[in-house]
Amino acid sequence: IFIILNIILLLFTYSRGAWLCLFIILFLLSFLKYRKKLITSLIILLFLSSSVLFIDNWSQKNYNYSFLYNFSLTRRIAEITNFNPRTSSFLWRIELWKDMADVFWQKPIFGHGIGSFEKEVLKKRGFYAGSYEAHNDYLCIAVELGIIGLASYLSLILIFLKNIIKIYKKTTDKNFKLLYLMFFCLSISLFSVNFSENILRNTIIQWCFWVLAGFIFKSSKLTEK
Repeated sequence: IFIILNIILLLFTYSRGAWLCLFIILFLLSFLKYRKKLITSLIILLFLSSSVLFIDNWSQKNYNYSFLYNFSLTRRIAEITNFNPRTSSFLWRIELWKDMADVFWQKPIFGHGIGSFEKEVLKKRGFYAGSYEAHNDYLCIAVELGIIGLASYLSLILIFLKNIIKIYKKTTDKNFKLLYLMFFCLSISLFSVNFSENILRNTIIQWCFWVLAGFIFKSSKLTEK
C-alpha cells in the first residue's frame, strides 16, 4: 500500500524525469535480479502500449478526440512524441546543447567558471530563447569547468559506483544485498537522467541521496563486524 501510494504521488508530480528514473530503476533491478519477470513484464507493457495507441488513433480518426491528450498525466507522456520545433522540449534541448557545445570549445580545458552556464546561454541564445538551465549536468560542468572538471566529476561517479559494487559483493546477508542492489540501480538512474535534467543543482534531491548513501555505506561497515 505504501509503495502504491508513493507511485501515485510520483505520477502527480508531472515530472517526466522522475518517471524515467523509476522506469530505469525497475528495469535494471529486473534485469539484474528478476530476468524472467522482466521479459513477461515487457511483453505485457508492449501489448498494453500498442493497444492504447491503436485505440487513441482510432478515436482521433473517427471522433476527433484523443483521450491521451485530454488527460493531463497521459498528455505529459504523449508530448514526448511531439516533434514540433515550437512546442517540443526534446528538440529545444537538442538546440540548446548544440549551441552550448560551441561555447564549450571556446574554453575546453578549464571552462568559463563556476556558475557561468546561464550567463553564457544568455550571451549565445538571447533573452527570449527559453530557460537558461542546462538540462544536462555533464554539459553544464563541461562548459563551466572544462574537460578537467568533467573528468573529475566522472571519476567521482565511477569510484562511487565501484564502492557500491564492492560492498554488494562482500555482503552475505540477502536483505542487505538486495538493499545495496536497489541503491546501485537508484544511483545509475540518477546519473543517467543527468543527461537531460539538472539533478546536480537540485538541493533536495542531493540531501536525500547523500543521506541515503551515508546510511548504505555505514550499514555495510556494521554488517562486516
